[in-house]
Formats: sequence, structure tokens, C-alpha cells
Amino acid sequence: LAGSLGSGGSTGDVELQPAPLLVNEAGAIEDSVVICGDDGRGYATLAARHFSAGEVVFVEAPLMVIDPAAEPPWIAAMRVELQSIDSDCAWQFCMAVRCLGEELPEPRPEGVEPLPAPARARLLELCGGCSEDGFLPTELAMVTSRHLLLAAQLAGGRWPEPINSWDDEARTVWLANLLDDVALRASRNGFQLIRPVADGLFHRISYQNHCCGGLNNATWVWSSTEQLLTCRTTRDVEKGEELTISYIGKPWCDMATRARRRYLKNCYNFVCLCKVCCQRPGEQSSHTKAPTRSAPCESKLATLLSRWLQDEGGATEAAEPEEVQATVQASEVVTEAVAQAVAPVKRASREET
Repeated sequence: LAGSLGSGGSTGDVELQPAPLLVNEAGAIEDSVVICGDDGRGYATLAARHFSAGEVVFVEAPLMVIDPAAEPPWIAAMRVELQSIDSDCAWQFCMAVRCLGEELPEPRPEGVEPLPAPARARLLELCGGCSEDGFLPTELAMVTSRHLLLAAQLAGGRWPEPINSWDDEARTVWLANLLDDVALRASRNGFQLIRPVADGLFHRISYQNHCCGGLNNATWVWSSTEQLLTCRTTRDVEKGEELTISYIGKPWCDMATRARRRYLKNCYNFVCLCKVCCQRPGEQSSHTKAPTRSAPCESKLATLLSRWLQDEGGATEAAEPEEVQATVQASEVVTEAVAQAVAPVKRASREET
């Protein structure tokens, strides 16, 4: 494996660096994949052996799944207040309040249990933490902290020492800093689940990078019945090749490079450096080129995307006509709701495929 990511998302050779070990559901160190160090896109997952198309790479249980429809009253009330401040980021703090550890009071508020130590350790391995950034807590974290402290007080909870002896403000700020750290990790690694709609946080799948243009070689599916996520290959994958998934579905995955990268930047807060986005014009895969379509079918989505690119990036980011043309592959099924979703969003969750 040393020295190459094969036909994965990287450009150039990458030396393997120390990284968190992946542990499978049996508690053994994973031997079918290996994690390689940061090449500018974060950790990458490499195949440690050949995988056939459709083969299961791994199955994993979630670190946490949050179903908004099943929240206790105090968390539901907290969600409403958080959404009034920032509707795109509120879910991250509803997740964070359920991902704390032994620092929780005893007895605990309804619906909150300490995350088991092994799960907590895996959570803290995920990228995005801010525990040592030196900044004051965010408004969302302070609101969440106050709700949790009040719920603990109403439940007669006693915090571990020395936390229990601190004054209210010190305890609020301390707890808010913890919540900010977890919420930021959730924003970078969260998955949007369906049937039922929920937010999920996972460990192993979070080490797989995104690849555009339908050239990802793996995908995932969530079973709410079994409470398990299954990752499978979508084609043959050779030993040493990077395993990638797609963070986005249609119509976003069918956009031309400039529009697609802008969407990924706004939604997931990273500049995509996958092999599709790093190709020169003219080298683009056929996956990213849409067939010629009639003007009535393309006009609405094309106009919205062109306006969005111009508003977001100025004249230098305006889409060329042929780039906008490439975004309309799925326009026959684009509804008004999807068209409105072209506006930038802050939510950083991965869509179920």
C-alpha cells in the first residue's frame, strides 16, 4: 500500500502516517482497510485487499442516532429555540447534548445517557474539534448549556466535583465549550438518515473521502431496523486504492465542476480536491457531462444556478453557458423545493445514498 492512493481521489503519492485504528464490530483491528495520513483532504481510507463490486467493506453501529420525533419535551423545546437562532445548525447541538460522557450529573435529565467510553473515544477521533481553540462559546452552545443545566436541576441532578461547586456562569461556560466541540465534530461528520428521518454519527465511514462525478467506488445504506450502516463497493476496487463515497445526490452530483465545488464548499465547508475536480477541462469524465437538452427543460434550474454562482463568487465565478448546461441532467425531476435549495446552507450532513 505504501506510497500510492491508486485511482482514488488524491493527486500524487501519499506516505502512510499514524492514524486512528479502525476496530470492527467484533472488537478486532480492521484488516481489510487502512487509514492513511492527511494529504490535504483529511484522513483517507485505503483498501488493504482486493474488493469485488458489491462486496461489503464493513458494517458498523452508530455512535449516536437522533430522531427528532422521539425527543423528550425539554430537548424538543431546546431544538425550537436553537432553530430560531440558526435553523441549519440546531441539529448539531441536539446531537451534542446526547454525546457527553461521565461528566453528566446523576440522576440525569430524561433522554440523556453518558456515551459509553469506547464510543466517546471514537467520537473524539473524528475531525473538527475545537476544544483548544481559545474562543468563547457560541450562542448556540450557551443556549444548549442552559437548557441542559435547567433539565438537570429539575431532575435533582448533582454534577461531579469540582464542577458541582462552581457558580452557575462558570458551569454554563464549561459545558458550552464541551458542546461546541462535539457539535463541530457532528457538523463535519454527520449523516442524514431516512426511514425514519434522523441524524446519525458514525466512526468508520467518516474516514472515507468524497469523490464527485459518480466516480466514488463505494456507497452506504442505513438499516433503521438493525441499527447498522453497511458500506459496499460499487465496482471492483484494487488493493491500495482509496475507498470513496459521495456526500451529495442528484441534482448536485451532476453539476459541472465550478458549480459542484461551490455547492460542496457552502454545504460541507471544504474545497473538493477529488480526482474529478482536479481534472483539467476536456479531461472531464462522461459522468459529469449531461446530454444536450431542450431549452424549456433546462431554463429554470440553469438560471438559478447561474445567478447563485454570480451572487456567491462575483463575476470571476460566473458559470459559463456550457457549465450551466451540464447541471440540468436531472432537471425533469427538480421541484420548486429543490430549486430553492440552491441557496447556500450551513448544514454539514451527508445524504443517504
